[in-house]
Amino acid sequence: MTSGIVFNTSYSFAEFIKKKIKGLLFPIIKFAIILEIYYCIMNFIQGNLTAYLYDHYSFYKMIRNVMFLYNVSWGGLWYLPSLFIVSVIGYILNNKIINKTRWLCICVLTVLGFILIKYDLHMPFYTEISLIALPFFYLGKPIYNGLKNLNIKQCKLMFFIVSLCWICITFIFSYKNNIVIQMASGRVGNPCLFYLIGILGSISVMTMSLCIKSVPIIQLVGRETLFIYGLHYPVVALFRFIIKRMIHTQNIVLTTSISIILSALIIAFLMCVRFGIKYNIYNRVKKTGK
Repeated sequence: MTSGIVFNTSYSFAEFIKKKIKGLLFPIIKFAIILEIYYCIMNFIQGNLTAYLYDHYSFYKMIRNVMFLYNVSWGGLWYLPSLFIVSVIGYILNNKIINKTRWLCICVLTVLGFILIKYDLHMPFYTEISLIALPFFYLGKPIYNGLKNLNIKQCKLMFFIVSLCWICITFIFSYKNNIVIQMASGRVGNPCLFYLIGILGSISVMTMSLCIKSVPIIQLVGRETLFIYGLHYPVVALFRFIIKRMIHTQNIVLTTSISIILSALIIAFLMCVRFGIKYNIYNRVKKTGK
């Protein structure tokens, strides 16, 4: 939904594709390098490096990993190419399909996505997931435009009511049923319930963001990709591996908590250094006029 809010189709198609490749596909390379280094180190420590390299770097498996992100060590990166596909579909729908038939096309494509998932037909770059995400993508902007006119008190009230609704609905329907939602594999349970809870949850996040958008630290964290890199699974998992060896405990809650705290402290230090350097340079330029 967030991508739908900021979606812009005023560019030419070539320029649009260029921007999306730079913004969505290039980060995969950065994350993949970090993740692969991490897993190579972990397999080296465990004595499995040769088997790991043989299993992941044959020509066929490299093509498979790139096209389908089959390599589970890439974690949550699946959403980047999926979002790329959603954006391309959105561009075509916005520029080639008139408003009256656009939602009909969205519904048809969404049904097609569920059919592909049902028959276990995997498409490159998680295209089948992109298709079932289209309704969220297109609902983002109209919902946000309606919410941003609310004042702070109304936002807080809306956040409380909507959050209570989706939490209650989730609890009621999952109390006696073991419902597992895995968007990356297309396991969404009841589609109607999935979209309802997804929309309500997104509205909760939007209203919460409108309530806290003026908090400086929140703005800083929101703009800093260091937090995305630093608190990504491999970094936390690496800290957790080290902590387990140091304090000899298997308590995952304790080790994960300590790992996240350590990661956050390191990020905070790096940010202080980074912004401190920027601040010093700015002061020098201001004083010297150069």
